[in-house]
Amino acid sequence: PPALDGLDLEIPDGRHLAVLGPSGAGKSSLGRLLVRFWEYEGDIRLGGHDLRRYRPDDLRRLVGIATQDAQLFNGTVRDNLLMAAPDADTVALEQALEVVQLAAFVRDLPEGIDTWIGEAGARLSAGQARRLVLARALLCNPRILILDEPTENLDAGTARRLIASLRTATEGRTVILVTHDPRAAAQFTDEIVHMANGRVSSG
Repeated sequence: PPALDGLDLEIPDGRHLAVLGPSGAGKSSLGRLLVRFWEYEGDIRLGGHDLRRYRPDDLRRLVGIATQDAQLFNGTVRDNLLMAAPDADTVALEQALEVVQLAAFVRDLPEGIDTWIGEAGARLSAGQARRLVLARALLCNPRILILDEPTENLDAGTARRLIASLRTATEGRTVILVTHDPRAAAQFTDEIVHMANGRVSSG
């Protein structure tokens, strides 16, 4: 059955919410619907207005998403970050890297933030690439932020530090954390939506 069939969910402004469940439960689909990557049946409202009434450019400014399959480009670390915020200075870029626990790694690269990362980030590990995508999403400074499996491919210590840093950096902002990791969900927020086998429950 459709994973999101019958889903009824309200997220107050400024709330941190974790969506927890196994692969295939529909967690990532929920995030993609909120940024209109897909068409849908049913009713989705943002600020009380039908999501379909928002212009794509306005929606992209309001809602940011760091997906598992987001693309990195054949350029430097700086180039990839500036795609999200062309006017950002080096300090802002470094702050975003600090939040995602990537600053020390970038400082140790041969040319620092101006080091070439290769096609699709080939010179980065999977976990480093994921965090660079996450830093890019943070630089957009959206009112609503969707984080899709940000701790994937990270060791337990790095994952714990990342979630703690994200929780502090996004205080007061609406954030939806999509994860299969119950530890990350519990650390990030006190409100968790469980999705499994086409059913949704809160806890």
